[in-house]
Amino acid sequence: MTLRRTILGGALVLLPALIIGAVAWRLARHEEERLRRAAVEAARTRLRAVAFEIESVVAATRRAAHARLRALPAEGRIEALRAWQQTDPLVRNVFLLNLESGRLYLPDRALGVTSDEAEFLRVFEPLFAGRAPWTAPPAEEEAVRPRGAPAEGWLAWFAGESLRPLAWARLDGEWIAGVEIELTALLSRLLPLLPAPEREGEAYALLDGSEGVAAQSGGTDIAAGARLVEAVPLGASLPHWRAGWYAAPSSGAGTAPGARLALRLMVLATVATLLAGGGVLLRESWRNALDARRKTTFVSNVSHELKTPLTTIRMYAELLGEGRVTDAGQRAQYLGVIASESERLGRLIANVLDFSRLEQGRKKYRIKRQNVAEAARAVIERERLRFETAGMRVESRLPDEAAVRFDRDALEQALLNLLDNALKYGRTGGTVEVALEREGARWRLDVLDRGPGVPPEHRERIFEAFHRVDDSITATATGVGLGLSIARRLARDLDGDAIYRPRPGGGAWFSLYLPAEETA
Repeated sequence: MTLRRTILGGALVLLPALIIGAVAWRLARHEEERLRRAAVEAARTRLRAVAFEIESVVAATRRAAHARLRALPAEGRIEALRAWQQTDPLVRNVFLLNLESGRLYLPDRALGVTSDEAEFLRVFEPLFAGRAPWTAPPAEEEAVRPRGAPAEGWLAWFAGESLRPLAWARLDGEWIAGVEIELTALLSRLLPLLPAPEREGEAYALLDGSEGVAAQSGGTDIAAGARLVEAVPLGASLPHWRAGWYAAPSSGAGTAPGARLALRLMVLATVATLLAGGGVLLRESWRNALDARRKTTFVSNVSHELKTPLTTIRMYAELLGEGRVTDAGQRAQYLGVIASESERLGRLIANVLDFSRLEQGRKKYRIKRQNVAEAARAVIERERLRFETAGMRVESRLPDEAAVRFDRDALEQALLNLLDNALKYGRTGGTVEVALEREGARWRLDVLDRGPGVPPEHRERIFEAFHRVDDSITATATGVGLGLSIARRLARDLDGDAIYRPRPGGGAWFSLYLPAEETA
């Protein structure tokens, strides 16, 4: 009877344990799969950004080659092409073809050719013999080509599985000159564009047309078992090539309850242990999920915010570089846009770097007794022109002396983020005020605007990383939602704080608090 009771009691303990264990195992597997999908989506976002950058570099290489080909002198083209080949590591071979006679003047077999030139003639023989067409230039380049410019193009020529890019231009109607791009030298320019792996066992790589690894970042041995998880094409300039993300196979998740579970273990102790373990698992799963969402949001937002000014800078730089803008006023305007977008990039990168250091606890401070009013005044004067350009004014009320022990760089970054926030969202007010006042044992540095302010439901969350207010306020503003979060964390690291309150009469009122330095 006692044995039966023991077995029955053990079964009553084991059955809930098996149920809870099975549920926890299933939740863990589900969470693992969800996190894996989030990691793949983040990698796909990074790969798309890499493909965009690679296409830009290849396009720049192509445009530079076409520009130099168009600039070849009518007399001495052969000598100019040979000199180019000898001095430019990006050029593997050069050629000069007369279309009317079909004669290839360079390389010229009659004058002798090197082994590499002989291989070049063999590979491209169908093209030079007229059996393969000269491809037309990309449509986007045709659209911006100056009127009357000679035809030009880019051939992604394959010899077996090997890619041999060829840039060519038609000169004087009857001549075609071109260069074969040295793929190794081109890859050396593309390799730095691959992102560094975030975890051990990962690698980013460039894959050629045969799925071979042409270049990779990270020390993971792809041949040793890492599998291709995600890949995106690199564009028409490098057809059949892709940028890929490799990861080592993940280990299995969890194990079933052991068969040696002690039947005599107290029911409450067993249940408490299982519930505690489940609570830890759920807490860690939630933290991992939150971390994955934040990383995915971070990569997506930063990629978008970087791409927007980069696209603008690239567009205006190309217009200026191609000499298509002749009006001096318009050139000055374009240069002003490039400078403004560059400053915007600098501010974004500074915020991202500061956020990374704060998150990892690597932010170092140089705290000493200084005049906080003088530091605030310097920031305001640096930013005054940017506000005036946006049609706004900055007014300040600062005392001559305000002694505080603080890190100047941290304070300037926090104040700059508050001013940047006022510039984005307070444009309708026209004026931003900066004031410094003593409040008990602290100094209070205020930034006030007459914009729409912050809705009540968002006032407790605006200092959270990546949080942005609804689209009705942020539709015309840019950023990744880090500025206010960084300002508060910097202030608190300096034994102060950053708070928000609605401004009487309408608008936003942000305050940085710093402990006052007591004088003897």
